[in-house]
Amino acid sequence: ILQKAKKTESERPFNFMLPVDVVVSTKTDGSAPTRIVDLSSHSLADIMAYPKRPERAAVEIADDEMILDIGPVSAGYISGAIKLSNTVIWNGACGVTETKGLAGASGPFAHGTKMIVDAMIGTSRYHQNRPFSLVGGGDTVGYVEEQGLTEEFGHVSTGGGASLELMAGRNLPGIEILGDK
Repeated sequence: ILQKAKKTESERPFNFMLPVDVVVSTKTDGSAPTRIVDLSSHSLADIMAYPKRPERAAVEIADDEMILDIGPVSAGYISGAIKLSNTVIWNGACGVTETKGLAGASGPFAHGTKMIVDAMIGTSRYHQNRPFSLVGGGDTVGYVEEQGLTEEFGHVSTGGGASLELMAGRNLPGIEILGDK
């Protein structure tokens, strides 16, 4: 997929961003400790340890751990790119947003998603560089609806995979049948 994206990018410029850091834990319910793993193995290295390499635990995900959110560096990088964009197509939350926090607060794995949302809609209705945003996919729409933000986005659709197929110019069987009538 990555090779295909790079080939497409050379033909039609777009930004395809992969996380450089992630939040991991052994449980999805928020009851186990979390930690940030630096996938690029350089952005979060301790300056006091320079020039030593960071210890393996800082840059590797243990066998019993799961990636449950993007890390703060990734969220900041993606948020900055969104603020410079005219159009954003968003399909898929950045973390396990279904896990709830205490007293209704955002869960421990929703911080990356929240930063992305803030970049798209701003903290006020009058966000200066607010891009047109198309939100798709059941989990993503579920998060947006739960936060009461549906009206803040340009278009919201639960048809995640189908929406992407349609935007890619592929035929959808249900639409083809309607066209034959």
